[in-house]
Amino acid sequence: MTAFLDAKFVYTQSNNESVMVGFADDQFNTTEYILLQRMLDPLQEGNNSQQEDVYIEINEQKYGAYGGVRSIVLSADLVVISVSGHAV
Repeated sequence: MTAFLDAKFVYTQSNNESVMVGFADDQFNTTEYILLQRMLDPLQEGNNSQQEDVYIEINEQKYGAYGGVRSIVLSADLVVISVSGHAV
């Protein structure tokens, strides 16, 4: 899968349980986005085995899944997210 998103807004959030990073075409009138989330302690009691993987979502929750993220490469003006065939 190849997709391109010209992100004008980046969102980050962390708490005691997880870290979330989102990229969106607009902060308030979002039409396209990519969301990544990872549990800080995926083996903590109450978490299921899927939560050991990165959750990725593209544009809608129905296009979200745990696992499949192979790599994330960050450069000065580009983020490349490689996913396997079973992701999203």
